[in-house]
Amino acid sequence: MIQHLISSLSTETIYAVVGLIVFLESAIVFFFFLPGDSLLFSLGIYISYGLLDAHVLLPVLIVAAILGNMVGYWLGKYFGQKWIRVGYTKYIKPEYFRKSEKFFSNYGSVSVFLSRFVPIVRTIMPFLAGIASMKKNKFTVFSIVGGVVWVSVVVSVGYFFGNTVSIANVEKFVLLLMLFVVFIVPFIMKYVKKYILK
Repeated sequence: MIQHLISSLSTETIYAVVGLIVFLESAIVFFFFLPGDSLLFSLGIYISYGLLDAHVLLPVLIVAAILGNMVGYWLGKYFGQKWIRVGYTKYIKPEYFRKSEKFFSNYGSVSVFLSRFVPIVRTIMPFLAGIASMKKNKFTVFSIVGGVVWVSVVVSVGYFFGNTVSIANVEKFVLLLMLFVVFIVPFIMKYVKKYILK
């Protein structure tokens, strides 16, 4: 899919399309199936090939990720309860919501940042934060930091592995990266909170 996208569109159109994909995955709870991590990793590989310009692509992706999260938050805040009540979310597997709610419960505000690295949870988390009426300023800060770090890290890893990883193996490397972030970063955050921010 990604190879076909890159080869069939003009460079300007690619920037617009991938920005839209990242925005939709971050903003609309029903678009949890979009390939956020593998897309960013693949784009990093194509940057390493010299086919895309990082100075243009990275800002587009970061802005799309941040705006998407903010839209997801406001949708949850103003329409979340109604959508759930009338059954709009019934097409999303209940375990996806349970997983996201547990993530939110375990990590609190930091979950907005960490969820960036967890497929599906990444899409549902802003919606849940809006429903829970999480403070807007706090959500915005974690959303901005999360958007910048998520895009930068995943694209950079794709870039640095660009000469050694084939597109066919993208999902394996993305999975390893996500596992590292999900299991290691929370320990780092707890250490910082306990010993540095005490």
